[in-house]
Amino acid sequence: MSHFHPNVHIGRIKEFLPRLTREIVVESELITAEFAVTPEPVSYADRLKLEYRPIREGETWGKMWDCGWFRLRAQVPKGWAGAYVTANLDFGGETLVFDAKGEPLVGLTNGSVFDARYSKDMLHLLPKCKGGEKVDLWVETGCNGLFGATIHNDQTRSADPSKLHGTYPGKVVTMRLCRFDYDKWQLWLDLQVLENLIAVLPENSLRRMQILRGYPLLDQSDQPVTAVHPRFLDTPPDICGDKIVSPLVTQLSWTQNLLILSR
Repeated sequence: MSHFHPNVHIGRIKEFLPRLTREIVVESELITAEFAVTPEPVSYADRLKLEYRPIREGETWGKMWDCGWFRLRAQVPKGWAGAYVTANLDFGGETLVFDAKGEPLVGLTNGSVFDARYSKDMLHLLPKCKGGEKVDLWVETGCNGLFGATIHNDQTRSADPSKLHGTYPGKVVTMRLCRFDYDKWQLWLDLQVLENLIAVLPENSLRRMQILRGYPLLDQSDQPVTAVHPRFLDTPPDICGDKIVSPLVTQLSWTQNLLILSR
């Protein structure tokens, strides 16, 4: 007679998800950047009037409440031909990304009111690149968080008067062109939904136990995770050409059924 231990299973889930997260970005290249800082916002039309200078990852670009414009340039490696390409961008504040023609592409942020671990820092560029494409982006950013400055503890006791009303450092966290595993990202999103349901559903509820028993736990070894796109779920394993695919197809099928069940 087999025994099911929910807490052991939950522990394995928490071990697996970080490993899957690390495998979503397969490799990356640094993006070349220039920036200009102003005390007040500058429109897209007037951005070329500013004086720009180079900046790299890890460097500070401004102080609290400053505004900045960045120009980003990169070229997709030819060896990435056929890959899904994204740009991982985090300037330490609120960000709006434009293409070279001035069209807004996406708003990014380094924080969330719902989850301290969450950051929206990925711009999806090319679903299937040819290799060699040039990337030219403009980024408007502000040196502030979702609710302005960061205030720690009792600021009235701060020895530094400049920090009395909070601080917010403007720092380039990351500027990278990424070879992105879209299918693993989709798998990660599905598993995150299931993990959240496990956390909020009543402990002994039938739905929670069904999710726990059906949660697609993969091999806990250090072998890479293989994700299969949903359109291949009915494809015979030998055609997929990977010995890992057959059991994983079943696990992904469980995931889809559980997502439907949990609605």
